[in-house]
Amino acid sequence: MRAPTQKMIVYDKKCMLCSVSMAFVIRHDRQHIFRLVPAQSALGRAAYLDHGLDPDALATMIVVADGRARTESDAALYVLAALGWPWRAAAVVARVVPRFVRDRVYRWVARNRYRWFGMRHACALPSEAGER
Repeated sequence: MRAPTQKMIVYDKKCMLCSVSMAFVIRHDRQHIFRLVPAQSALGRAAYLDHGLDPDALATMIVVADGRARTESDAALYVLAALGWPWRAAAVVARVVPRFVRDRVYRWVARNRYRWFGMRHACALPSEAGER
């Protein structure tokens, strides 16, 4: 059974970039602090709706932790920081860039991610029943 304090990452399972990013999290999340949830699952859709986001647009991943949701570059940097050394240092350095600039870059990549990285027709990560 999962600890109630486990943090949740809601990601687009059809996106190749997102799948590769979640594989990175699995590889480096040695303490299993993150639960990975596809946005296309019932729980993922509910998380989008609960935080005022369109579950059909999938413009950002969501990190739900400590009673709040983080999106865009804040979500990505939160994940990096939680993974520990050396990723925490990378997150600290990246936070030097103003958020409006980081988020603009995040949205640009998000808009082009299917074209640049491709789409999966099946998720290579654990299914909704076998989420990590």
